[in-house]
Amino acid sequence: MSLLEVAGLTAGYGRTTVLRGIELAVDEGETLFIAGPNGAGKSTLLKTIAGVVRPTAGAIRLAGQEIASLAPEVIARLGFSLVPEGRDCFAGLTVEENLKLAGGLRPSASDAAAELTVVYDLFPVLRERRSIPAGLLSGGQQQMLVIGRALMTGSRLVAIDEPSLGLAPNIVDQVYESLALLREKEGLSLLIVEQSTVRASMMGGRLVLLRNGEIALSGDAVALSQGTALRDAYFGYEGAA
Repeated sequence: MSLLEVAGLTAGYGRTTVLRGIELAVDEGETLFIAGPNGAGKSTLLKTIAGVVRPTAGAIRLAGQEIASLAPEVIARLGFSLVPEGRDCFAGLTVEENLKLAGGLRPSASDAAAELTVVYDLFPVLRERRSIPAGLLSGGQQQMLVIGRALMTGSRLVAIDEPSLGLAPNIVDQVYESLALLREKEGLSLLIVEQSTVRASMMGGRLVLLRNGEIALSGDAVALSQGTALRDAYFGYEGAA
């Protein structure tokens, strides 16, 4: 059984339908990239899974439990955490206060304390700057903070919306190296919205390409990067696989 299953998902805003009949799954320890042009529905997909946007049709199951009708905070407690686009941290709180606030979702204080050590070991710069207001961190450090905050909830599946947005290439490398380490050592499952299909092929995993709210292509990220099918589907060339 997959950790996350999305079946026949349709969702949008008011009378505007953004997603149509989405079918996808994420297994334990797997990385699934969601790519596609602007307006394809990538962020809406993550928000719908997280409970921020309510679907109008279809099913969403996390570890076999239907979550489509649940509130975001309930879904978070069940093991799904969303890192939104734009690194939405609490700027006036310190780094450690941001992390401990998320740790409040853990069943015990000892679990939260142990996870805080894991986050600090993964991102040493956060330990160094733990008493600094989050708003004074660099963009890359804020990205590390919001990923760390997601880990503090005890999530089994972390969804990240555009982790490379606005960051220097060397910082993006650091962020992805940390994500790969989490996948390999902690068995964390990742659902990543990423404009760069090159980045997806470098990290490995599966890739789903959205176009006009529908899945235009899916497959192994490395294999897809070696042909023209990904380019054709991205730009909507007729006859794309």
